[in-house]
Formats: sequence, structure tokens, C-alpha cells
Amino acid sequence: MRPAASIKMGFYPTPSTVVNKIKTFLQFPQGKVSFFDPCCGEGIAVKELAEGKNAVTYGIELDQARAEAAKQNLDFVISGDFFQTKISNNAFSLMLNNPPYFSDGIERQELAFLRNTIRYLQPQGILIFIISQHRLDEKIAKVLSLHFENIQVFAFPQDEYEAFKQIVILGSKKQSSEPDLPKLQELLRIPDSMVAEIPETPLLSYPVPETQLITIFKSSVVDVLELQKFLAKSTLWNRLENSHRKLYGSNRPPLPLRTGHLALVLASGYLDGEVGEGGNLHIVKGRVFKETKENTEVLDKELIHRETDVIRISIKILKADGSIQVLV
Repeated sequence: MRPAASIKMGFYPTPSTVVNKIKTFLQFPQGKVSFFDPCCGEGIAVKELAEGKNAVTYGIELDQARAEAAKQNLDFVISGDFFQTKISNNAFSLMLNNPPYFSDGIERQELAFLRNTIRYLQPQGILIFIISQHRLDEKIAKVLSLHFENIQVFAFPQDEYEAFKQIVILGSKKQSSEPDLPKLQELLRIPDSMVAEIPETPLLSYPVPETQLITIFKSSVVDVLELQKFLAKSTLWNRLENSHRKLYGSNRPPLPLRTGHLALVLASGYLDGEVGEGGNLHIVKGRVFKETKENTEVLDKELIHRETDVIRISIKILKADGSIQVLV
């Protein structure tokens, strides 16, 4: 991971000039639509896409400060890790997916975010996927060609393109996943090709479907800051807290945590943050996530693509010298 990417958590916001061009590709219905960004930053890009339209906007942001800013721009925001959320499937009209540009030590985040967000986009829903051109590898190309149709790929305008060589991939989700070998081969040529700049006037545009019912949009872990705000207003909690202090003299647990307890607490992310001091100062980040293993077989003229989900635990340490150590 580049040092600059580490500081920004791989966050590179989509320029307004690009958002405005993307918007010309979208045909909006009379009814309500829903926009989702799984790594929304301050929510500005989705806000600009939805501006003036009958749209409800949703976002998820890992960085606390950016999440607080996003709450001013979007209708619903989760402050936390996308991979620790519960969301309605096949519901959103459109998804803007500008994932972090780094690897977590297990796989590239561009692939992880693409593969794990497809389920939330409804059939015929619109994908806007933004990555660096050289990151459109075979795995990403397979996922795109399997799940999306009417795929178009454009480069950022020249000034913006020079910074990170970013491209915009547009497509609509297929009614059912089917392999498309010609499109796969076309996408595999993109990293080594000259990609046309995103035009002012599109030749092919995308009808945005009306939104499906979104009943679930929440974090699967407790937001500590939100919990603190809630507890501060709770008279019941204040009574329990006072009683506990009288019995034990503090809010610490009566018995120390065992090794197994500590491992679970670390993996859950509850102890994330700075640990130690001086030369031993480091940052801990733990998470439980779902990893998808892929297997593709070619039988005569039929392509069979299988995906298997496996639950993994990762605890990483960012040391003072900038190196990253993966414990699990």
C-alpha cells in the first residue's frame, strides 16, 4: 500500500466534472429511485448524481470524520465497515462503486467491493464502477462480464486521468448471470489499450429503474459513538451505571478477559485504534469478513462459474515505521 493511500485509507473522491458527465448517461423514471455508495466518503458524488431527481441516497463510510460529513449530504449513512453490514438484496436502482485502491493482505479491495455489492443492486440496476485502468484484471473482468450487460468503459478527462489513470465502467445488471466470453475478452484488453475519454454526449444511455423496497440498511456491529449518545440520554442506563459503581467501584468488568475473549474482541474491531507508546506505538485493525472463492470450468461450449463464501478473520498491525503485520 502506498503511504499516501494508507493515510487516506485508499480514498480518492470522484471529481465533480466526472460525476456531471456520468449523469448524462442516466435516464430517470417518474417514480422514486435509490442510489447506493458502499464507500461514499463525504457523500458528495452521490449527492450530485441525485440532485434534482426523485432519489433516496444511501452510503457507507469507514472513516468517522467523513461519515459525519456524509450524513449532511445523504439520506441514510452507516459509519463503519461495509463488510460488517446488513442490507436488502436486489433493491437499489443505481450503485456508485469507487472502492479503496489497495490490498488488505488477502485480496485487492477493488475486487472485494465489486463482488460483494452486486447482490444489493436490483436486476437492470445501473453500476458505475471507478478503478485505475491497470486494475481491470482477469478476476474483475470475469465478474463484470458474468453479471452485467451493455458495458461501456471510458477514461477520466485528461487532467483527472493523469493523477491515478482512472476509468469509469458503466453497465446494467443482468436479469440472470450468464457468461459472455466476447465481452470478457474485450475487457481483458482494456489495461493495455487506449481508452476513450468519457464523452459529453453519450451514444448509449441507461434507464434507471424505480427503486425496490429497502427494509434493511444497518451495521452488524455497534457504533460506539452512536451508542454513547444514546446512553447519555438514557435514565435507565444512568441508574444501572450508578448501581454498578456502588457495587464494584468502577465500570470495569468484575473478571479479567481470557485469551479467547481478547481474540474475539480484537477480531470484532472493538479494540481498533492506537496501542502502545513511543517506539512501540502501533495501530490495530481487526475484522471478520467474507471471502469468495471462485472456480470456472469449461465443459464443451458451456462455461460453469462457481463462487463459495468462506468466513475469515483478519487482525492487522500498522507499525510506526509504516510496515503492516497480519496476525491472522
